[in-house]
Order: sequence, then structure tokens, then C-alpha cells
Amino acid sequence: MKIKYLLIFVLLIFSGGKCICQENPGNLYLIDKLIEESFLPLENKMTALGDESFFEIEINQDKQEEIYFLNKVKQRFSSYNLFLNEKFDTSDYRITFSNIVIKPVYSNIKGSDFTGNKLTGREIRVSYEYEIVKAGSNERLYSDRVLKKAKDSFDSDMINQIEDIRYSFTKGKLPEEKGLEKYLFPSIIIAVSAAAIIMFFSIRSN
Repeated sequence: MKIKYLLIFVLLIFSGGKCICQENPGNLYLIDKLIEESFLPLENKMTALGDESFFEIEINQDKQEEIYFLNKVKQRFSSYNLFLNEKFDTSDYRITFSNIVIKPVYSNIKGSDFTGNKLTGREIRVSYEYEIVKAGSNERLYSDRVLKKAKDSFDSDMINQIEDIRYSFTKGKLPEEKGLEKYLFPSIIIAVSAAAIIMFFSIRSN
């Protein structure tokens, strides 16, 4: 019976942490979620201005994240009368988005006590500014600065699974490991494994 529990303990050491870390959502999933959440106040403003109103939407398309953001705007507000980056005499209002920033920020690596997986802190940031003006008079009706964040941690070895190769704004730079962190946790795993093996043969010989 003791041998059975010892083997289970050893298996948990080598495989337990991976199961938890594989459940981390990808960066793009979190980005989409934050963008969708950020649109709610704007949607309320547009509804208050009238469902039948015509809106000019102005967004720069110089960067990949700006193009992606524009597509999210089109999807979310598809039921509204939108003119995307075009001016029309029939427009009632103009909504201008600027300073769009979408990026992951990775923080210092921490080691897991039992599994030895190298955990990295993750913060997904979505920020932008927008203003709503009357199309004819350029009177500013509303403006806001938006900042949305999502924080968690993930196994550093899973970096390729949480980033999306199609979009550069889903990628970040992992922080460098300090010398102590780089060698300490692998050493702990080796020591624990050696102790488990010694205990196994000691129990068996007795």
C-alpha cells in the first residue's frame, strides 16, 4: 500500500502541473473578450442617439491591431448604419477611434513548488480612445479613454500554444530567468525524485 501511494506521488510530481496549465485560454481569446466588454458603454451611447442614425466610423489602418479592431467594430455594430472610414453628407454622427493598443505583457517568472513548471505572469491589455461628434457641426458629444486588462499565469513552456502566429499583437517577450531561478527548481525536482526512489527501495527491502 505504501508503495502504491509513493508511485502516485512521483507521478503527480512529473505530470500534475501540466494538466492545470494546459487549460489557459489563448491570448487572442482574452483579447476578443476584453474588446467585446469594452464596447458596451459605446453601444449604449449609440442606442441613445437613435437606432436609425447614421454613424461614420474613423479608425487608422496602419497597424495589424487597428485592422483587427476595425473588424471587431463591424461585427459588434453590424445592426447599426455604419460608414467605415468614409464621409457622407447623410451621416448624423462621427465616431473616431485612436491610440489603439493591444498587447500581452509577461512578468517575472515564478517556479511552481511541486511540479517544477516555470510559471509566467500574463496581463492582456486592450486600450483605446474614442469620441462621438455631430457630423455637421463637429460638436463633441462624448469622449472616453478605455483600458481593459486580464491577468493570470501560465506554464512558460506553453508559450507557443497561447500566442497566435497569425497576429503579432498576441505575442510578447518572456522575461529572462534569474540565475538562481534557472537552476533552483530543476534541482528541487531532481532531489525530490531521488528521495522518492530511495524511499521506494527502502520500503521494498524492508
